Amino acid sequence: MEGQGEVSWELGGRLGLITLAYFALSAWAIYEIAIWSADYLLGLSNADQSLRTPVYIVVSGAVLGVTTLIFWAGRLFSKLYLSEHHLKSECLEKAVMTQAFLSMETREDFSPEERAVVLASIFRSSADGMVKDDGPGDIGLPLLLSRIVSKS
Repeated sequence: MEGQGEVSWELGGRLGLITLAYFALSAWAIYEIAIWSADYLLGLSNADQSLRTPVYIVVSGAVLGVTTLIFWAGRLFSKLYLSEHHLKSECLEKAVMTQAFLSMETREDFSPEERAVVLASIFRSSADGMVKDDGPGDIGLPLLLSRIVSKS
């Protein structure tokens, strides 16, 4: 039992540290990108009046794209860490239930109903661990109207 807990802690600890390090590095990267783009846009000379607006649009789009990718990857790391954490806690719960079952097995007054409850909790199906996304809300007009009509 001790070795299993250590392995699980190593994986969970690594994923947690990777997630924290990623967010620290991405905050620094977003800061640097913002400084670079501000310097670049403010450094455009007045002679380039015809190119100023397209350059603003391209640079702003590039910054938006890069920050979107940074946040998407951070979300992925967070989901992986939370999935591992949920699976770890479920495994620990099942280990406790197994120990309880083994200790209850030695009792003489261990009823079949108690046995069924403990075994059902031990052998219940586990989730895959991945954190599911919340879907977008009902923001479309047909969906809102159908919800209002169904409540009436």
